[in-house]
Amino acid sequence: HHRHVSHLYGLYPGNLIKDKELKKACETSLNRRGDDGTGWCIAWKACLYARLKEAESALNLLKNQLRYTVEENIMVTGGGTYPNLFCAHPPFQIDGNFGFAAAVIEMILQSDEERIELLPALPKAFNTGFVKGIRAKGGYSLDVEWENGKVTHIVIRAKKYGSVKLCYNGNEENLIFDKDSLSKEIKIC
Repeated sequence: HHRHVSHLYGLYPGNLIKDKELKKACETSLNRRGDDGTGWCIAWKACLYARLKEAESALNLLKNQLRYTVEENIMVTGGGTYPNLFCAHPPFQIDGNFGFAAAVIEMILQSDEERIELLPALPKAFNTGFVKGIRAKGGYSLDVEWENGKVTHIVIRAKKYGSVKLCYNGNEENLIFDKDSLSKEIKIC
C-alpha cells in the first residue's frame, strides 16, 4: 500500500498501454496500492480506474476525495477537501482539484488523435446527464446528452479537416470533417 503510482504513467495520462495483459497488470498494481493517499494521489488513481473502465472504483475514489476535512497533519493518508474546496494535503494541492476534474472527464470521454469513446466508464450514479464543450484530443469539442447510461444526443465540432472514429452505445462511426462541415449533430432515438 503506497500512494505513488508513477509507474502507471503509460496507462494514464499516457496512452501507451493497449495490450489486455498489460492493462490487467496495471489493474493488479493499482489494486495492491489501495485507495488511500493524499489528494493528488486519490485523483490520479481515479483517473487510472476510469481509463481501465472501472467506473465504480473511480467514483468511490472521487467520493473519498470529497470528504470534508479540516485536518492539517495529513502526510501519507487522509485526503479529502478543506472547507474552501481546496484538495487536502497541507497546505493544499491544486493538482488534486485538477485531477478530480480530469477523472470525471475520463469517465465521460476517452480519446486519442483517431478515436473518441463516449461514456467509457460511466458509474451508475451518473446514469443520466449532459456535458457541453467537453474537449477531445485531435481538436474536437463535444456536447453530449445521455439517459439510462446511453448516449441520446451528440454535437461534435472539429477545429480542422480530417476524420475521427466516434464510439458510443456499442457503435463505431467514422466522421469526416471537410470544407462543407466542421460540425455534426447526431440524435439517437
